[in-house]
Amino acid sequence: MKKPLALAALLFVTGCTTSKVNQPPVANKPVEAAKASPAVSEADLTTREKQIWDAIAKKNYGSYGDLLAGDYLEVSSEANYDKAGSVGEVQNLALTDTTFSDWKFIPVDKDLALITYTVAMKGSLRTTPLPPSQTRATSLWINRDGKWLVVYHQESEVPKTPPPPSAARAATPAASPSESPATTGADPIANEKIVWTHFRNRNFDAVAALMVPEFIEVEPEAVHDKAAAVKALEQVDFSRFTQSDWKALLPSANAALVTYTLKGGPGNVIERHTTIWANRNGKWQAVFHQGTAVPAK
Repeated sequence: MKKPLALAALLFVTGCTTSKVNQPPVANKPVEAAKASPAVSEADLTTREKQIWDAIAKKNYGSYGDLLAGDYLEVSSEANYDKAGSVGEVQNLALTDTTFSDWKFIPVDKDLALITYTVAMKGSLRTTPLPPSQTRATSLWINRDGKWLVVYHQESEVPKTPPPPSAARAATPAASPSESPATTGADPIANEKIVWTHFRNRNFDAVAALMVPEFIEVEPEAVHDKAAAVKALEQVDFSRFTQSDWKALLPSANAALVTYTLKGGPGNVIERHTTIWANRNGKWQAVFHQGTAVPAK
């Protein structure tokens, strides 16, 4: 929750730190289906999220760190930060004002919930004034021993002007013959690779089947529901991209997160993307996705 991020990220296609995130081992044992009825409300998480921003504004870095889980992951345009890296980096940010809007709440399971919103910040970063901007921010909160903590956070800056038409969204290839069905599971990296196989084969019905009905896609230009996200995917040529730097986070038995770097397409863009997967009635499906662009150096 530091500085606003730059540039735009493609829909669902998917460093300056000394503390990088390590990939934890993936659980192999089967788990029971999750119940999407968390013991926390949208109002609760909205209040808690504002407490984090208040701690940053007051330079109360101890309180800020106390609200982050030990396995905290932050995806930024510069790097993926762990808890120590985020606490250190946020001390470069001096906030004088924050304005929030467009709050959305997604239950993941009874002890896990997402909150996404738009924030406008005023202040400075490393003594340089922040330019006027708005940022789409997302946090994943988890109940650990009765205390709600942030386990994941990501931001994407809202572009000041609409992005130019992309060649990746025109004259896309025809669909390939349907591939053999693949089963998703508790390994989010394997799940994401299954999605990418469907992308390349242009099997968007299969992609839609891997999304929960309340799926949300956060991109710089807008926040999309499931129908809008799938429609936009149909305009992209996925054969022009590669993925790397895969990392997994397993916050609970019924939820998993994957983040990775995407490269390619027009202008050879570099972006960091994240998908959150949840076990719903014994089937692992995508609940949320967000992309963040890495500025050209």
